[in-house]
Amino acid sequence: MKKIFSSVELDSKVRASALELAIDAADRMNRFAAMDTCTSMICSVTNEDLGVHVAAIMQRNNDTFVSDIEASQCKCDSIINYLKLVKN
Repeated sequence: MKKIFSSVELDSKVRASALELAIDAADRMNRFAAMDTCTSMICSVTNEDLGVHVAAIMQRNNDTFVSDIEASQCKCDSIINYLKLVKN
């Protein structure tokens, strides 16, 4: 899923769907290395179009490990704003 997410040739929605599948699998299987990979994928986003989709996925998966991500780790305004909103 990381390869799909990292591909700039794919549409942002497809890339975000790959992230959502990875988050779901990491959470359901309680795989900490996969959770760390998902976290690094989220923190690596710099494209605002992708960031909007990722923030929506994070909102849908707020009861998972994604809610533990610190806004200061992220580079995308949409994701940072979402995390600040959730933490308040």
